[in-house]
Amino acid sequence: MMLKFDRHLQEKGGQGKSSLSDFKGVIRDFRSITGYAASTLPIVAAVIGIAPPWPPSVGPLTSILIVVCLAVTYQSFRGRTRRRTGAWIIATAAAALVSVILYLGLRDAFTFQMPTTREQIVIGCGYTQEALQVARQLHIEVGGGCPGQFQYLLATASFDNYRIWSSASLLAIKLMLLLSWLLFFFCITIAFGLFIVDTRGRRSVRAKKG
Repeated sequence: MMLKFDRHLQEKGGQGKSSLSDFKGVIRDFRSITGYAASTLPIVAAVIGIAPPWPPSVGPLTSILIVVCLAVTYQSFRGRTRRRTGAWIIATAAAALVSVILYLGLRDAFTFQMPTTREQIVIGCGYTQEALQVARQLHIEVGGGCPGQFQYLLATASFDNYRIWSSASLLAIKLMLLLSWLLFFFCITIAFGLFIVDTRGRRSVRAKKG
């Protein structure tokens, strides 16, 4: 009885090691295909100012998301049929394209680079009553759009965006920027991950037949 139990544990342990080794192979293939771009791009983008201004640690967080997405893809899609995998690859690639366009549009419309420090800040949608009152007193034309002609008004507030737009508005824009950014990396990672898992699975089947 004990011998059978020990043999069962050894088999389980071997399968666990085999799965871990296979997943490490998926990560290696992912890095080789993307040239390390997908795993390092979030950190590089954060350094050069392309990433969302909030939260400050978005680069490392996105890199962790990439690894988690690869693990979920590996666990969920091993052994799936090629037709189903192909459909998922097309869908996630299309979603990645839509999300990156959405992110770039939001970033262009709702971020502002301060002229003094070159820091990117988030701007809101709709002014506070206090900001509108100051604009009327100083005869500043702010426009009625979203975000409107805010540059001069923001300068009078020492570039403190919380004095021009409400906290709720700024938080909503920050979340939209962050979610569209993460959605892009989520989708593009799954697309590449599915391709790698499918390729490795078919290679394994051919090796067993050979």
